[in-house]
Amino acid sequence: MTTTACQPKDFFISYNHRDSAWAEWIAWQLENDGYSTIIQAWDFKVGSNFVLEMDRGLRQARRVIAVLSPQYFESNFTPPEWAAIFVKDPHGTSGKLIPVRIQEVPLDGLLSPIVYVDLVGKDEVTARNDLLANLKQERAKPMRAPSFPGTQQPLFPGLNPDTDTKPPVEFRAVITGTVSERDTDLIKAIVEHLRKISEDASLTLLEVRKGSVVLLLQCSREGFERLRRLYDAGLMNTIAGFQLKELKIGDEPAEGTTPVSAMLLRMLRNESFPVRDNTFLDVKKIGPSAVLSLIAALRDENERARGAAAEVLGRLGTAALDAVPALIAALGDRNEQVRRTAAEALGRMGPAAHDAVPALAAALQDQAEQVRRAAVYALEQMGPATQEAVPALIALLQDQEQWVRGAAAVVLGQMGRAAHEAVPALIAALQDQAEQVRSAAVNALGQMGPAAQEAVPALIALLRDQEQTVRSEAMKALGRMGPAAEEQLRRVLPRKN
Repeated sequence: MTTTACQPKDFFISYNHRDSAWAEWIAWQLENDGYSTIIQAWDFKVGSNFVLEMDRGLRQARRVIAVLSPQYFESNFTPPEWAAIFVKDPHGTSGKLIPVRIQEVPLDGLLSPIVYVDLVGKDEVTARNDLLANLKQERAKPMRAPSFPGTQQPLFPGLNPDTDTKPPVEFRAVITGTVSERDTDLIKAIVEHLRKISEDASLTLLEVRKGSVVLLLQCSREGFERLRRLYDAGLMNTIAGFQLKELKIGDEPAEGTTPVSAMLLRMLRNESFPVRDNTFLDVKKIGPSAVLSLIAALRDENERARGAAAEVLGRLGTAALDAVPALIAALGDRNEQVRRTAAEALGRMGPAAHDAVPALAAALQDQAEQVRRAAVYALEQMGPATQEAVPALIALLQDQEQWVRGAAAVVLGQMGRAAHEAVPALIAALQDQAEQVRSAAVNALGQMGPAAQEAVPALIALLRDQEQTVRSEAMKALGRMGPAAEEQLRRVLPRKN
């Protein structure tokens, strides 16, 4: 968990791993609206005990959101999550358990009488508004007077007049001064003011540009027209103490960008958009020109866009090999998440991206643990080409993080005899306090075979290791060392009568 693990949180997000895109979307909407959340994808660290983290999260959270789908009820872990909070509020009077339905799924048993939030088939704006409105647990009186039913043709119940017949308007508001994305209270005050004077509860913040206050927003056409009339009449000169310089529909693409790159940048910059799925599918439809646009996006001023571009390029695999130089450059990005995602993308391209090996070797020294982890993963996929990284991998055998030491040994082992210069360092790693590291070093030496014969005495000593796994792996490794190991084993092993 994070360093704030002791602090109470508003929501624990319970979901099946196959619904992680929905769960992360829900968590982001909540945190963007001022709530705090606990979600496995963001808060459970690699190497931690999942069950203990789940128990800690449920104790820490005031309420639980259950992301309901057919697969939610197939998991062994999700039913206990909602059941744990259900017993604290069986009558639902405190609203501790909030089911959110994202797919058609019948609800029976104890869940059947609980009122749920239904997001099935809704567009993003409507889904966001319904989610946040239901969480407030307030009376659902609309902000506007309902239309008089006697003079209006009834609409089909499945048609939402605000979203289906009139698409939302995306616009930007440019305000004097400076603001960062961390100034959440200020940003929320500005958005809330715009929402109030537009008389449009659907007004949503899409993005904050750094530097000058450039807010990308979305609302109904009627809401934008109200804002525009006030702006043109000089009645909206200031917002939260800032002077409003511009109010304009659309987000003008930067000079020199193509329609394709402008479209992709909008998608990549928008964190609430399901980037991993929808952008990837759109890129496949567009073809090679989209790869060029993604390469350009790796240099975008927006960190989110750079990271998402690297992620999509990685999913394209060898179809995006033209991006290797740009991804290598991204390993030096100032943002940790961008560096991590770039390394992962190069790993997904495998041996075809072998030109990245020197840069990945340098990334093994990155200050960020997640970047080093991603670099090790990428090198594991490169095959024999990783020989250039041997010196850096040897140095990592003494890293302070045990998983780094173990992973470095794994990569060296995969290289086999090509990494024979690492044998002395691997022999030293056989004395590591962590079982994981000792086992990885044993396996690495075994994969090198007779080229690592000098490790035989140390491997024989491990036959008395306190961990059975290490002893077993040491015997297997010795079996790969050839006649020299057999001779030494005869001297130390007791003979049968």
